[in-house]
Amino acid sequence: MGSQTGGLKLILVDPDLEFARSLISVAADQSIKVDHYKNMSEIGYLGRFADYDVAILNETLEKMTGLEIAEYFEKLLGNMPMILLQSNPQQYERSTFPKSVVSFIDKLAGPEQVLLAAKNANSTKMPIAKPGEQEI
Repeated sequence: MGSQTGGLKLILVDPDLEFARSLISVAADQSIKVDHYKNMSEIGYLGRFADYDVAILNETLEKMTGLEIAEYFEKLLGNMPMILLQSNPQQYERSTFPKSVVSFIDKLAGPEQVLLAAKNANSTKMPIAKPGEQEI
């Protein structure tokens, strides 16, 4: 899965260009590669997700929510860790989302917290988050 050369490689699907630029900048300072797409249509070939270590998905996308995408990709990609950018994670019961969703992060926590969650998600020993919790 993802990068084999040692550097963490993330995919960000989020229509918020300002947040994406900020995340990419902070990630570059940490030698983390982030590819950004505004929506699923921009990605094209969905199998491209397999090239990444962790997916970061905005919960509110155009045609599918981040949770719906996570459910779909869990079937396609298996255990690829996914982080949902969610302003109200308490709205979900743990039993309603896929095990691959390892963390819920509010974008307002900032790109540093999102990247920390992504690094933790890439760890195989990381426990699965409950809604409202972050692995930090």
